[in-house]
Amino acid sequence: MNTLVLDESCVSLIAQFDCGDEGLNNYLKEKALEDYRRNEATTTLVVKKYRNQLCLLGYYTLKNTSLLFRPDQTLRGYPAIEIMYLAVQKEHQRKGIGSRILRGIIYRAYQLSRNFSAVTVLILSSKNCAAEFYKKNEFRELGEYLDMLYDPCRAETTALFLNLSLEF
Repeated sequence: MNTLVLDESCVSLIAQFDCGDEGLNNYLKEKALEDYRRNEATTTLVVKKYRNQLCLLGYYTLKNTSLLFRPDQTLRGYPAIEIMYLAVQKEHQRKGIGSRILRGIIYRAYQLSRNFSAVTVLILSSKNCAAEFYKKNEFRELGEYLDMLYDPCRAETTALFLNLSLEF
């Protein structure tokens, strides 16, 4: 598997993407490029070469944010990366690709934190049906943390985080 940052040259590659979730499909096809142009989020395409052509396996979208919580009545913020979206093409689901993508995100976030800019946590707001996938990959529910992720469908989602720091 290889990765490409979504830009104008990738439009034809994403045209037929279908992960089975209309919201995730629409984000990739209609909004991801706009978020990239505004420098608000970056979408990475996960591809493989098949018969001399690129085949889109999935994508993920990340953005910088912070996790705020009150450990002792003092509001404290930690630098974070939010996994806004992670999706795998329908015909490639249940083959371990989503787990490989997530492990790649975790590895890159850890490397970024150690070598360039401190990142303390990965956070996301998962659809309840996908929360177990993230929990199997060591994410935990935010619990007592003050969740700053905006999600209008809060009842249908679970806020999760993965600690990248030994001192968190």
